[in-house]
Amino acid sequence: MLDTTIHAKTISRQFRRSDFRDGSWGISAEDKDEIVAEAVRIAANGFGAISLRRNTLAGKPVYRHSSLSEALLTRHISEGLRRITGVKQSDRKSIVKSLKALTSEGVPFGVLKFDIKSFYETVNTDNLIEALQRDSAFSRQSISLVDTFFFVFTVARH
Repeated sequence: MLDTTIHAKTISRQFRRSDFRDGSWGISAEDKDEIVAEAVRIAANGFGAISLRRNTLAGKPVYRHSSLSEALLTRHISEGLRRITGVKQSDRKSIVKSLKALTSEGVPFGVLKFDIKSFYETVNTDNLIEALQRDSAFSRQSISLVDTFFFVFTVARH
């Protein structure tokens, strides 16, 4: 059963082995309780600021959390969104595999290729928040956190 509430137990489930193994977070197992407590504090108060590292990939900015407590919190919210909506982003390999299957059926077809420039940058976050608010499956706390995350991120970017 999916538990979308945000408390120490649900946040603790978001740790990955790589959080301890690869050294990118620089933490040990002893740091776990303190990191979880910080994530729960953020959940209670909303994102006042977001600690992000900015890199560039293919000429576009790419952001990554520099705070593990924030990363755990966004992992938990993302997991809830995926599980409730059933939405999963397709990877390139599965899209190509599907296209091969469709085109091999022997039915005449035409192929159009579209490239949506800056797709993620064009997502209207206000509409997204409104859609989440209309859906009773989402916790009010998660919606509030997503809203404050986008607000703080937008302010910090400009």
